[in-house]
Amino acid sequence: MRDLKIDHIKIWDQVDRIYHTSKMDFSDFLDVLELTSLAFADLRRKSLPIPLNSLASLCKYFDLTMNSFIEGDIDYKKLLSNQSDFLREKYSENAFSKCRTVNYLLHFIEKRFGWRKRDHVLKYFQVDEGALADLDRPINLKLSIDIGNYFLKYFNNPEILFGMGQTSFFTNKSASFVEELNNTKSYGQLFDIMCKDVIPNRIEKNYKWEVQSAESQSLLLKGYPDKDIVGLLGEDYVCGTSATLVRKGFFSAIPLYVGKHRAEINRIESYRDNKSFDVFQLNFSEAF
Repeated sequence: MRDLKIDHIKIWDQVDRIYHTSKMDFSDFLDVLELTSLAFADLRRKSLPIPLNSLASLCKYFDLTMNSFIEGDIDYKKLLSNQSDFLREKYSENAFSKCRTVNYLLHFIEKRFGWRKRDHVLKYFQVDEGALADLDRPINLKLSIDIGNYFLKYFNNPEILFGMGQTSFFTNKSASFVEELNNTKSYGQLFDIMCKDVIPNRIEKNYKWEVQSAESQSLLLKGYPDKDIVGLLGEDYVCGTSATLVRKGFFSAIPLYVGKHRAEINRIESYRDNKSFDVFQLNFSEAF
């Protein structure tokens, strides 16, 4: 540890996150830190560095290294491994989406607003991180839409939801289905595979999509909701503003899987208007 410069504010932030992620009782967490409640409060109130023996004890308990703290490289997902995977009924029944859809929303929230906002949102909707660890676990679309509606209500910025959809690439880029995309030869073929295979099997079954037409640097996507699912979840969930914005961001990011720039995307037909289908036009800034 000699000659290492330690950012104690950054260290405390990571300690806080470990505590929140672990779901431990605070008294038990203090035992791990080998601190009394008074000592802990005094350290935080005065913004003093965490004692090295406390940090060492924390590392030993959670099987971490000192360098992981100093470099800010802690695998918080690993800390979720002992958590319950219970998912409340509202989000576990009628589950026609995959947990990866929620994870790219949460990934965006953490990058844009910080891990505390991510933690707050999960608490607000009474969902534990451990329940979302398996990206292919079926989940009800309502959780993603509830999160989207929350941000529309409190931030009134549609670009946030569009950004959540675009972040899907960073959550999915190591998924097995990406290998299949790497063999495509055109934007039309790329989106055809996404619509026929990836979306229904790895993303969601709430909406069905098809490539209506494709040119070398543009295409039209046609989509329509599953009527049975609309009957179960409601049109506002399946076809509402939040769902549309996130899907737009998702489709815009698809070219990133094959090393291309994001697409420009506009909705030119709306299900909410014609009660039949959506049509998105995508334009690509470079040849495939």
